[in-house]
Amino acid sequence: MMTARGGCHLQGGSSAPIAFCAGYGEFPGIKSGGAALVARNFAYQNTAYDVLGVCAFAGFSVTLDEYANTLNDVTGLEMKASDLETVSRRVLALERLFNLLCGFTPENDWLPDRFYREPVGSKEMEARIPRYLAESPATLVKGHGPFVRGGSLQECLRLLGVVDASAKLLQEARVRPVDTTALARRIREAGPAAFFPMPGRAFDAAAFGTYDPRDEATIRAFRERAVFNFVQRICPYATGSMSEKTAEHEMLYCPTASAPEGFEIAIRRFPIDAEAVYLNPRVGLCRWDAPIAAVLDMLRWHKGACFIAGDGATGAGKVTLERAAHHVSWGESIARFRLAVHLAHVLRGGPPLSHYEPATQ
Repeated sequence: MMTARGGCHLQGGSSAPIAFCAGYGEFPGIKSGGAALVARNFAYQNTAYDVLGVCAFAGFSVTLDEYANTLNDVTGLEMKASDLETVSRRVLALERLFNLLCGFTPENDWLPDRFYREPVGSKEMEARIPRYLAESPATLVKGHGPFVRGGSLQECLRLLGVVDASAKLLQEARVRPVDTTALARRIREAGPAAFFPMPGRAFDAAAFGTYDPRDEATIRAFRERAVFNFVQRICPYATGSMSEKTAEHEMLYCPTASAPEGFEIAIRRFPIDAEAVYLNPRVGLCRWDAPIAAVLDMLRWHKGACFIAGDGATGAGKVTLERAAHHVSWGESIARFRLAVHLAHVLRGGPPLSHYEPATQ
């Protein structure tokens, strides 16, 4: 039992730490695995704080063992953290018994139906949002957040991720500063094809759930990378792609670079040109005084993007500057990915960078 209320939406006090600390330590974030254990531990911990009369916020830095030692110093008892958890279980059981004696039943552990039936917001929002969504698959309402429409919940999740990523890009552009209003007007007038090197890809549910290789280790490796990219917000769900060269004339291709845990991805086997160069999680880096020939080699080896120490990113593209800008953006994404992997390795004991890099270049 986590709380005296049974199915509590606060999860025994663990909802706030999970929301603010997701992905660190024992907090599972979007993962379902381990969530019940974390909720139970927080219920015991927070109930012990109530019994002791101490502030729950201190729980982020002070453990039950330390509180048990403090209690022993004041009272002369010989309590351990496990003893405080036993006290918490008894308190929760008595609170639950009190509720039952007052006439509450397990049915009262669920939120009322009106939470699921009644619209949230004003009548004006209720009338206008469907109109906005008829014109666009996504809309933003100030003070409420994004609303999207899609053919499935998976497509809606993808759209929410795209809206979130677009908002971050817009914020970064305004900090630079860039006149984003004028830029948006130019894109609308000229059309997306004039600005973006690659056309947008529509969500296709049929593209997921197919696995050409039967090797469980390969499938698991692709899934782990997709989950990592999703949790670290490298890119939204069902965007980007991943590929791995497995033979001279063959590669494995995944149509998404990001997916939550438990979601289907896909891995297809495709023939490739043996002379092609394929992106890997490495990025080119040159000294500030490197000769031009070395910079050109880095651009050639790292798909048109490299970084020069003390100078920043350098990109090259065929025909258009937009292609060069695309390569610079690509290099920045690789750098962000490497930074996220490195921090996860140092702070949380995750796999090192070498785990994601190919054995040879």
